[in-house]
Formats: sequence, C-alpha cells, structure tokens
Amino acid sequence: MGPPEGRSICGFTLLGVLGIFQQSVAADDHAAEDCIGTLSGTVSDVSGTRISGALITASCGSFRHAVATDSIGAYSLQLSPGSYHVRATADKYNPTEREVVLAATGPVVEWKVTLALATVQTRVLVPGHPTQLLVAKWIHRCLMCRNPSRLWTTSF
Repeated sequence: MGPPEGRSICGFTLLGVLGIFQQSVAADDHAAEDCIGTLSGTVSDVSGTRISGALITASCGSFRHAVATDSIGAYSLQLSPGSYHVRATADKYNPTEREVVLAATGPVVEWKVTLALATVQTRVLVPGHPTQLLVAKWIHRCLMCRNPSRLWTTSF
C-alpha cells in the first residue's frame, strides 16, 4: 500500500464525489416532486348525488392512469404536467370526457363531473298482440289472392 497521506486524500476525494452525487440525486428527486400535478374532483349524477365507484381514466399517448371514486364520489390522480384525455364512466350512466392540461406552474386542476343516466332500451315481443295478428291476417290475405307483390308495396 502507499503512504497513509495518499489513502487519506483518495478517501476524502471519494467522500466528496459521493456527497456531490447524493446532493444531485436529492435535487433531482425534489425537482421530480415539484413537477407532479393533481387532477381531482367529484363525480355526481344530475341530481347532485355523488357516485362511488366511478372510474376516472387519464390518457396521454400510450400512458394510462385510472382511479375509482371513493365512497363519497371523490377522486384524485397524480400526474406529470401535460395534456391528458380524461374519461369518466360509471355503471348505468353515460360516460363523459374532456381534455385536461396540467401546467408545471399550476399543478392542481379540479374537474367536477356530472353523469347522466344511460337510456335503457328493451324490445319486448308479445305473442298474439292485436297489431301482430292484424299484420299476420293481412299477409295471409295477400298470399291467398296470389299477389305477393302487395307485401312490399302496400303500407298501413
């Protein structure tokens, strides 16, 4: 080994480099924390009743981040500054969406979402309904008179 003074200088230099590196990493971590924005708000229906379990999805290119609303319909997403396409969905409600921009200077954006009930359409066929019987009799008459073209040309 070399003289003790050489080892001391190497040790101090190494400690100095590690200290600068540690400060640099800490500064980068602090800068990264400063660049995180928040998209938050609530989801409710048109009457103002909060909707728990609604899904809020923010996407930017291939990046997607989603969170569900809590028991009082509130949500909060931590995102980097940028432009996001945000969609709110919930069972039995029509989805809604909008563009949200999180700026580095104003990292908190609030979006209070109002969802409308989805329209549910159900078609029920009732056998033997009077309208159905009339149509069946009319078709039968056209076929009996040997003029099937009336099926396509005649309207009620």
